[in-house]
Amino acid sequence: MYIVIFVNTLAVLFSYLSKYNKFSYGFELAFFCLILFYGVRYNYGNDYISYWQMFDEIASYRSFVLFDDSVRIEPGWILLNKIFSGCGFPFLVFFLTIFQFLSIYYFIKRFVPINKRYIALFIYLFSFDLMLLELSMMRQTIAIFLTMYAVVFLLNQKFIFFSIFALLAPMFHVSAWIITPAYIILLFRFKVATNFQLSFLLVVLFLFLNIDSLNEIFVSLITSHLNTYAVYLDRGAAELGSGLGLTFNLIIMLCILFTINRQSAAIQFLYKWNLLAYIVLPFGFLIDLIARVGFYFSFCSFLVYPFWFSSLTPKYLRQIVVSCCIFYILYSFWLSLNHDIYAPYYSNYQSIFLNENSLYK
Repeated sequence: MYIVIFVNTLAVLFSYLSKYNKFSYGFELAFFCLILFYGVRYNYGNDYISYWQMFDEIASYRSFVLFDDSVRIEPGWILLNKIFSGCGFPFLVFFLTIFQFLSIYYFIKRFVPINKRYIALFIYLFSFDLMLLELSMMRQTIAIFLTMYAVVFLLNQKFIFFSIFALLAPMFHVSAWIITPAYIILLFRFKVATNFQLSFLLVVLFLFLNIDSLNEIFVSLITSHLNTYAVYLDRGAAELGSGLGLTFNLIIMLCILFTINRQSAAIQFLYKWNLLAYIVLPFGFLIDLIARVGFYFSFCSFLVYPFWFSSLTPKYLRQIVVSCCIFYILYSFWLSLNHDIYAPYYSNYQSIFLNENSLYK
């Protein structure tokens, strides 16, 4: 656990120093360290071993079958596993780690100015639902990143590339089909007026207050059209707990709503995508699959945070909110690492070089 915190902190420090000319390579050095460290991980994350077993299963296929209704494995994941079947699962993990962190490197450099990049990296590395969970849920991580690339291409009005990436995402995780209508919202470039801000807030509150009555609609939708993923209906969804996390998310939502008009058109584009996560949020407390859908929208939060951080006024309010936000992120990160569900898989970092079974399995 402590080595993970140390490496993450070191990467954020390198990123911070990159704004000075004498250490201009710091941002690149940060990602080099992250790729090396996480790329050689072994049995780190809830799903690591199950993905290894799936890898061995796919490698044993005698025929090259991408579409098989008898198994719940997307064709893109089957193809990727087949490509690396001759090398071994650790090589697939290293490849996915490179893809993950180089994508983060691209997104931050694309949208975030150099003096704010360390903030974006801090948010990504220390928000448990971002970096650490993405190391574990490998299929959906690919789908999330492909979706984000699709959003970027949509922003740049490169519709052919947008279509390719938007269609590729569900080939790795079927949940990406559910968010397809959300792309349409981004096509409408509108100014967020006060009426919209208040209406959006009321809609989110309405969903929370009426979640029980709306639950049946989503259960019916999943069982009728996504029956292979009906297993998520029997799994424990997000727990409300003390309500601290919910309160934190609602405060962040308000900060995003009331600073969106102070941003450039490109950042407003990301703001709107991120705001969709708050529409999905209430349903995540009932259905695990819906919570997973929310990851597609909440993913870009590490790109959005630095902008509303600097846009809050007056200064004393910004200092209070930002300080509370950083504290909560670190507090939540620590709690997650020590949670009964995650602690057995995240508390102890292991390397493939220190585990003989990982090399010769």
